[in-house]
Amino acid sequence: PHICSGSSVQFTNLSSGSSTDTISNWQWSVPGGSPSTSTLFQPTVLFNISDTITATLIATNTGGCRDTVQRQVMITPSPTANFTAQSLCAGGQVSLQNNSSTLPAGEVINYNWSFTGGNPSTSTDQLPNISYTTAGTYNIRLITTAIGGCADTLDRTLRVDPLPTANFNVPPVCFGNSVTLGNTSMPTVGDTIASYSWSIENGSPATSVQYRPLVNFTTIDTSTVQLIVTTVHGCKDTLTKEI
Repeated sequence: PHICSGSSVQFTNLSSGSSTDTISNWQWSVPGGSPSTSTLFQPTVLFNISDTITATLIATNTGGCRDTVQRQVMITPSPTANFTAQSLCAGGQVSLQNNSSTLPAGEVINYNWSFTGGNPSTSTDQLPNISYTTAGTYNIRLITTAIGGCADTLDRTLRVDPLPTANFNVPPVCFGNSVTLGNTSMPTVGDTIASYSWSIENGSPATSVQYRPLVNFTTIDTSTVQLIVTTVHGCKDTLTKEI
């Protein structure tokens, strides 16, 4: 028989006595099992190894006569699927940490990933690079398979947060006059913009975190203005204009 490591199995006793005598004693020997010996009729044994062992049963009748039978038992590694997936912003790549393991430790594992909404949608890499273009909630499934065919499956939910839209306008301004930068940035419905970061070439101030900063341009020239907006989930959008 074939058993996955970490599993318990109950041995089936098919011994029989004669019409004039009955079996009075059973002696089991199961190397690598827990327990490794038993006198029960049908013992249950736990295997935490990866090996092929020989199980032995000696049946003894009331007259003291014995018979012995042996069977090979193949115990193959048992994997445990485990991973973490950090939420991300639309357009980014998911950060995966694969913590899958085997019993016994150190055995070879094959990976089979499924990413609903991801690109690509499947992978057999240990740590695949998967991107998501659209915000939403998606399922990630990992099936781990060890040599011998024992497998384990784990599903986790991934949150992909939406991007905001950075936008602003600058009214015509004469040199020496101050102007308020018009901020028309918008979050996705249901989301919130947490911060604004302005970089204003030739401006005073040259940087600002205000929603609509008041700026005085110190030179008669074309200046570059950049606005970075960040949502409460850390998702960003950047817009740059020449004014």
